[in-house]
Amino acid sequence: MNPLADLIAAGESQTLEFKASFDKVSIETLVAFANAQGGTVLIGVADSGRVQGITLGKESLNEWLVQIKSATSPSIIPDLPVHHVDGKSVVAIDIAEFPVKPVSTKGRYYKRVVNTNFGKLTVADVQADNYRSSLRNKLVAEGFYLTHAIEKYGSGFIRIRKALLDYPEIEFAVEEKFGGVVASFTQLESRSDPVDGGVSGGVSGGVNSTSTLLTIMRTRPGLNAAALVQLSGKPQRTIERWLKQLRNVGQIQFIGSPKTGGYFLLEQQE
Repeated sequence: MNPLADLIAAGESQTLEFKASFDKVSIETLVAFANAQGGTVLIGVADSGRVQGITLGKESLNEWLVQIKSATSPSIIPDLPVHHVDGKSVVAIDIAEFPVKPVSTKGRYYKRVVNTNFGKLTVADVQADNYRSSLRNKLVAEGFYLTHAIEKYGSGFIRIRKALLDYPEIEFAVEEKFGGVVASFTQLESRSDPVDGGVSGGVSGGVNSTSTLLTIMRTRPGLNAAALVQLSGKPQRTIERWLKQLRNVGQIQFIGSPKTGGYFLLEQQE
C-alpha cells in the first residue's frame, strides 16, 4: 500500500494537517508546526481524509514557496514533494521544527497543540491589552497557582501596566524584535513635566503634552485609555503617564467600571 495513503488513513494529528487547497491557513499551519515539533501539510486532501487531488501548474510549487518565505518571519523554507495517491496529485509540504522561535506570519504567532493551531495573538493586541488568555495545560496552571508561583491566570501584562502607573519614571514596552517578542523596562531620565495652570500653558515655549488629552476629553468625555491611545496616536505608556499626572492634580476622574468606564474632566462634573 502507498505509505502516504497509510498516513492519510491515520488522520490529522500533532504533525499532520489536511488541506484541500493551498491558502493562508496552510501557511499558518506551517508556522504552528515550525513552532512545535515540525509537521506536514497535505495539499489535495479534504478535512475528512478524502483524497481529491490538486491541479498543479508549471510554477505552482515555486509560487507557493515564495508565498511561504515572504509571509513568515523568520522565513521558513519547507520541502514540497509531490506524491500520487489513487492517480491524484498530493503535495506534502514538510517543515521541520524551527531552531529559532517563535516564527510568525503577518505578525501573528501560532503553535501546534494536538491537531489544532493555537495563536492569532499579535504584539499590537498585547500592547493594547486587547486579548483573552487561554490555558494550554490547565493542570500545570493550577499547580503553579496552588504553589503561589502565579497569582492569576493571563493578566500579567495588564497588572504590570497598572502597577507602573505609580512609577511614571519607568517605561514598559512590548516589541517584536530579533524574530521574537521582547518585554523591557526602561528607567527614564529625571525631568520636570509640570501640569500647572490648568494644563493650558506651554512648557519651554511649546504646548504642554497633557493638553492633548484635555482637548480630546472636552469634546469626547468618557473615553478609556485604549480609545485615547487610538485618537491621540501616542504610545499607551505615554497616555498612561499623562493620565496619572492629570489625576494627581485633580483635573480628571475615572467614572464607571474598569471595562466600560472612562475619563472625565472634573469641570464637566460640576
